[in-house]
Amino acid sequence: CHAEFFRYAQWHSLASEVVKKLNIPVLYIYYEDYLTNLDGKTEELLEFLDLPRSGDLPDFDSKKDYSGYFTREERAAASDLMRRVASADGVNLLERYWVTLDFEKMRKETKALE
Repeated sequence: CHAEFFRYAQWHSLASEVVKKLNIPVLYIYYEDYLTNLDGKTEELLEFLDLPRSGDLPDFDSKKDYSGYFTREERAAASDLMRRVASADGVNLLERYWVTLDFEKMRKETKALE
């Protein structure tokens, strides 16, 4: 599982590097942008691609919930791993999804209970 999070962080870091080196125009749209502003983000995307709107937008199904796949501690550990291996640009792209826990404080508190 660690390898998957490493690959995920590396992909975002390397994609950012390629975009910069090749001076490729890029538009970042996040999943939650569709939840909060589907019409606006669609217009922004169409404008970026220089495409006209064609028809009505279908409903956006946002009922997916993956929060039960990992505990908060596991998500924090994965976030910590990605924070350590991602480039600064990769961190900027991914950090909005990370969970932060103070692992050192947790270790000390656990040892104090022993």
